[in-house]
Amino acid sequence: MSEPRFYRIPEAASGGGFSFSEEECRQQRKYMMEFIKRIGSNLLDIKDVMRTSLPVKIFEPKSYLERLVEGFQFAPIYLSQAAQTTDPVERLKLVICFAISGLHLTCRQSKPFNPILGETYQAAFDDGTQVFCEQVSHHPPVTAWEFIGPNASYHFHGRGSWVASFRGNSVKGQQQGLSTIEFADGTHIVFGPLPEVSLRGILFSDRVMEYRGKMAFNYPEHN
Repeated sequence: MSEPRFYRIPEAASGGGFSFSEEECRQQRKYMMEFIKRIGSNLLDIKDVMRTSLPVKIFEPKSYLERLVEGFQFAPIYLSQAAQTTDPVERLKLVICFAISGLHLTCRQSKPFNPILGETYQAAFDDGTQVFCEQVSHHPPVTAWEFIGPNASYHFHGRGSWVASFRGNSVKGQQQGLSTIEFADGTHIVFGPLPEVSLRGILFSDRVMEYRGKMAFNYPEHN
């Protein structure tokens, strides 16, 4: 009997992670080389990418608030199911699925724009889930969010700040902060922070993005 095989998307790197084609990287590398030539010897002093002005041509036309929601867009699927079940183990499993299900959607090399202080973003999913986000601090950049499920079946909320560092041919970053999901029966699950993400091959070699590390989940009512 053959071993079970799991589907791998075409962009999956052979050693793990999300790979980008050379065509995708060519133009961005040109802009990054111009950036490095401009800052010269100051490159070694860059420890916090979030405080560094990067070439506008490497950005995508959207704010980080919108990118954040994209990573949590499976809430109507997993959190709605989690709200309906009374089995604490099944609920925890569904929350874990939710937390990791959207990570692959953030594997893009273009950077979103940092939101301005007080910037807000509101959205709604087809099932009626309401989304509210706000940039509550500029330095350090802190984003607050809440998702309210249909009929208030769940309330997902949290605050997160991004830290990132440039290391020559790679960038590492992490969204720090905890997220809480409150359910109508009075129980809640806390998880976070999200795992660290690394993007290597900024200037040369294969460009691969991958998430590393651990995520902690706490279900206080059922420890």
